[in-house]
Amino acid sequence: MKGTVVLTWLETIGNIWGDDVKRYAEKGIGLDESTIISPTDDIDDS
Repeated sequence: MKGTVVLTWLETIGNIWGDDVKRYAEKGIGLDESTIISPTDDIDDS
């Protein structure tokens, strides 16, 4: 899945449920706050 989709999902999660849930979702997919996602990055679907 491309980084653009992941970034959009994370931004939407943050807007709807807040930053705490967004950070929890990021941890769930193995990202930390210092990770930079490029729109062209290929992120594993699982």
